[in-house]
Amino acid sequence: MKKTSLFILLLISTLFSCDEPDCILQGGSKMKIGFYSVIDGTAQPLRINLLEVEGIDGSILENSNDTSDVVLPINPADSEIRLYFDTEFGLDTLIVGYKKTARLISEDCGTEVVYNGIEVIRSDFDSVRVFNASMETNFLQPELVNENIRVYN
Repeated sequence: MKKTSLFILLLISTLFSCDEPDCILQGGSKMKIGFYSVIDGTAQPLRINLLEVEGIDGSILENSNDTSDVVLPINPADSEIRLYFDTEFGLDTLIVGYKKTARLISEDCGTEVVYNGIEVIRSDFDSVRVFNASMETNFLQPELVNENIRVYN
């Protein structure tokens, strides 16, 4: 009986000591664009009649009256995203470039792709500013997407 108890205790302690490594991934693949007033810089919801992203069939957004921001997927096989807006202010194009880099997490966890170096290549809006040039996520709240670009109308 003692040998069986010792064996079970040893087995249980071995099982609990073999845990998975803590792999905290911070690479995101979504870009957030916020809309602001060109006059005073405050958040200003925008009426978007249509928003299309080149390479995605159909529209991302249609007939939205009060849109304060949009979260868009990026194409991991490309280095830029082309957006076509039909808003209350007219037709606007926004082309945003980004870089992909691989980052080693650890030997056990491997690597992750990080998108950063966001830059505005072309814009028809009144003013556009890169607010956060990296698409990294907050590992404590991975569902939140940080704002990357601010569009002023």
